[in-house]
Amino acid sequence: MNAAPRPARARTWFRGARLYAAVSVLVVLTGVFAATRVGQGASGCAEPRPVLQVAAAPDIAGAVGEVSRRLVRVAGRSGCFSVAVTARSSAEVADAVTRASARPPDVWIPESTVVLRRLGADVVGRPDPARSVATSPLVLAVSPDVAARLGGARPSIDDLVAAAGGDRPVALRLPERGSAATAGAVLSLRGAVARRPDARAALTGVLRTAEPDAAPAALTPAALAKGHAAAPMTEQAAWAARSALVPLYPRRAGFVFDYPFTVLTLDGYRQQVAGLLFDALRGAAGQELVTAAGFRDVRGQAGAPLAGWGAPGPVPASAPDDAALRGVDRMLDTVRRDARLLAVLDVSGSMGRAVEGLPGATRIDLAKQAAERGLALYPDSTEAGLWIFATDLTPTTDYRELVPVAPLAAGSDGTGNRFRLVDALTGVRPVPGGNTGLYDTTLAAVGAVRQGWNPRKVNAVILITDGANDDRHGLSRAALLAALRAGQATGRPVPVITVALGPDSDVRALARISAATGGASYVARDPRDVREVFLDALGQRACRPDCAPAPTR
Repeated sequence: MNAAPRPARARTWFRGARLYAAVSVLVVLTGVFAATRVGQGASGCAEPRPVLQVAAAPDIAGAVGEVSRRLVRVAGRSGCFSVAVTARSSAEVADAVTRASARPPDVWIPESTVVLRRLGADVVGRPDPARSVATSPLVLAVSPDVAARLGGARPSIDDLVAAAGGDRPVALRLPERGSAATAGAVLSLRGAVARRPDARAALTGVLRTAEPDAAPAALTPAALAKGHAAAPMTEQAAWAARSALVPLYPRRAGFVFDYPFTVLTLDGYRQQVAGLLFDALRGAAGQELVTAAGFRDVRGQAGAPLAGWGAPGPVPASAPDDAALRGVDRMLDTVRRDARLLAVLDVSGSMGRAVEGLPGATRIDLAKQAAERGLALYPDSTEAGLWIFATDLTPTTDYRELVPVAPLAAGSDGTGNRFRLVDALTGVRPVPGGNTGLYDTTLAAVGAVRQGWNPRKVNAVILITDGANDDRHGLSRAALLAALRAGQATGRPVPVITVALGPDSDVRALARISAATGGASYVARDPRDVREVFLDALGQRACRPDCAPAPTR
């Protein structure tokens, strides 16, 4: 590099410092700012004038552009700069930032610090909450018809979660994996279920209805208005499409897009100009323009447009850290993953007893309906099998295999395990006088699933019983628990999801079995309750090996 440009650069940087001081005073005194070009031929300015290249998320680019134009007008002929604001998606800018051959913008305003966190501090620095220039809570947008079915003019995200267990759940359309909108949707849903005893299963149930990596055309207001679907978006986007969409807000903590002002340029002069633009965006007039465009200010307060639309007050939210984002990725990777499940059904004599509150139904009826409902949640690629158990069910065991673990899909003969399981369940009857050989059966079932363990699938045992172990010749509880813990240490975990039916169940023993295997324990009084059990078998994969057992219901 030759030395000739050095004095000019020094003079330009010095003028930049004087410019920053002078224009900052103008910004403070006038409360206005600017944007794209400055008067040509201004005396004392290096030519061509440096241009601050700003890439902004498409939804906020218009407001940033207006602020920058006003800033340039205020600077007038004393301002030796211009500003060019371009609407660019986060994916596009992230690609430019990480590719050595591409030139990144001088300033980047993505929709969320989530985007910056995913790139890493070594690429864009550490996100600073104080650099936000606008906010917009994440909402799940639905059509007015869907909103009416969920509970009226302004249902919440909680209502969408509740609908996931009904006959017609609302499909959740998610944009590309890794986007702030997808991360925010999962975090908001997690907040909506946090206080439920079946939180893990409830979240899994919603995400199982999701359409991941949905095409942009499927996320437009017109597409959502036509379909029985919801999609995450900014409150501002829902407001802009207010004639076609209804926003679902969280009842508790949610996710907020924070539009961080990120300076990428290393050029000292452009950094000074970037400082002016940031001050203008954060100033009173800048925030007024931002809120006029349907955003909230940096404190989360809604402006007149949103207030007139009926938007709620500030939405409580905390910025997700790296661990939370990893949890989101793991949840999305696993809840739709196929499973290897072995359903183990108690057929002891007590399973023929009537169920209180359900006239004409027996415990075995409840268990069979529960198993059928649960299996209906899984795709054809899922592997599932069925055992039944009671003391001395065969000459050598307390259990019998009715259907081996195999894919639910139909094979070359036109039938698959889905048909075989339903057919086998239809013929299941209680064994008169049979007792509950719980402990021996549990250990054998876990061993069978572990023998065919598949690291790409959820491997689990789902055990449904109404009693306590009363096989005097079998394993003790202590021996069973010790064997289960030892098996978990092999690196091939097989959680046991236990379901207690009726008042005679040994709920404490079932809970300890589930805890020893990283599973969960439930008490079911209605076949519909067991839906969450099968979902929990999938949802646990996202937290393993650190799953907290679900509370006993």
